[in-house]
Amino acid sequence: DKLVIIWRKVDSDYCVSQRIQFDMVVLGVKISFDNKHAVLTSPTSGAAILDLTAAEAPPILEESAADGAHSACFTRNNEQVVIGCSALVKVYDRRTGTLYRTLEGHDNIVSCVSTTSDNAFIVSASHDESLMVWSMKTGEPLQILEGLPNRITSMDIAGDLAVAASDEAPFIKLWKIEGKASDNQQRHYFTRANLEVVLLDGEHVVREFHNTLRVWNRTANDDINTFTAHKSQITCLVGSRSDRFLATGSHDGDIVLWDVSTWNAIWNEEQDGTVTALAFSNDETLLLSCLDRTSVTCWNLETKTAVHRHDLSSALKTEVTAVAMATNNRLVCGHNNGVVRIIDVATADKVALFKPTMKSVKVLKLSDDNSLLAVAMETVYVVVYDMVRNKMLHKIECCASAVNDVDFSRGGQYFAVASEERILKIWDSISGQRVNHAYVYSAVLSVRFAVDGIIAGTKIGHLLVLRNHLCNILDLGRGPSRLSDKKSSTCAII
Repeated sequence: DKLVIIWRKVDSDYCVSQRIQFDMVVLGVKISFDNKHAVLTSPTSGAAILDLTAAEAPPILEESAADGAHSACFTRNNEQVVIGCSALVKVYDRRTGTLYRTLEGHDNIVSCVSTTSDNAFIVSASHDESLMVWSMKTGEPLQILEGLPNRITSMDIAGDLAVAASDEAPFIKLWKIEGKASDNQQRHYFTRANLEVVLLDGEHVVREFHNTLRVWNRTANDDINTFTAHKSQITCLVGSRSDRFLATGSHDGDIVLWDVSTWNAIWNEEQDGTVTALAFSNDETLLLSCLDRTSVTCWNLETKTAVHRHDLSSALKTEVTAVAMATNNRLVCGHNNGVVRIIDVATADKVALFKPTMKSVKVLKLSDDNSLLAVAMETVYVVVYDMVRNKMLHKIECCASAVNDVDFSRGGQYFAVASEERILKIWDSISGQRVNHAYVYSAVLSVRFAVDGIIAGTKIGHLLVLRNHLCNILDLGRGPSRLSDKKSSTCAII
């Protein structure tokens, strides 16, 4: 009803002191430590600082109306007001209401803000699943604290500890506020690369963290190699069919080919733009790269030269969002309008085209014999396509939340689906029926079939090795995480 009521304690009861009518719907209120002011927040209209001794509605703070205000707090000395405006943190002078500083670093709504007791640090929590610690004096980001799945909805500070909870995790998490950056405080954005897990020779798992590759031996549960692969954020990585090579692409356009036996870089190609997709040919003589979701280049890995280059986005006036390399030099491209094109690599002539949905194609995955193609869209659907007969076999509503990844088992009889639903599901490729599932404590971002089971990457940075009622957790360096005591069921060997 756009009404703010101020209550005052008289003796042992509370009575209405003031009623103030506003032009905005107020969904949040924080009172200053001296009890003289309050900050009112509205996700649609912005924020306002209310003088509790006055009886009139204050004006909306400048530059808060456009982004809306989702959270707010006063500094301990009551001189500044910190407001979470969309994905920004804005600091205002309490007396004048002028914008003092804007802090940028979150990727989603800033749901909570607070300050330390000495006013040295601002701590913000966000729906991007992280807390950030900022210097009050300089506005510099000092720490990134991660480890909770899903969006963070509540946070508070006690001394040098921050405590937070998310809307899905059955536990809370504590962090120590150190006010300085640590070695692993690089920002980990959920790009396509963050969703990738590359399984080499059945034992070694490769994942990227910013510009660094980490190699794990899943049997020994040991980090065997960590090295800097690029100067900027890794955007995609893919392993070859024989597991001899690994290719990585980065935000600054570099492509690096790695010899897996030595982990030496054997080829580096610099380009202008961002590498958005990579794929090996089955015979490992060619490497496909997609630049800026527009052009696809076919590289000869023996001569290290470009043999074909096609601007595939101009034909359909859409972006290329995923690529795969099939037998007979066929290139499979997924587009952001839902179109999947199969073309000849040399001539760019169309072999087949189908459009399962209007949504963007997220993942293309071929079975090991290249007879089946799985297409995951930015929806809850996965399409199974017969590459031999050029025919769509199934369009399956696989989950209740967005699909993140898909992978075929050996021989292509089954495929596994990773999604935001926190359930790993396994389907029969031919019948289109679900045959098994595993409950997971976090959203599943990536999935790979191994010889003895399934490897799944979760949203909070763990790898789950699922096999015969056994769930081993490999922490890949996103920071310590406390897991739920609730036991997860696991899938059988496929």
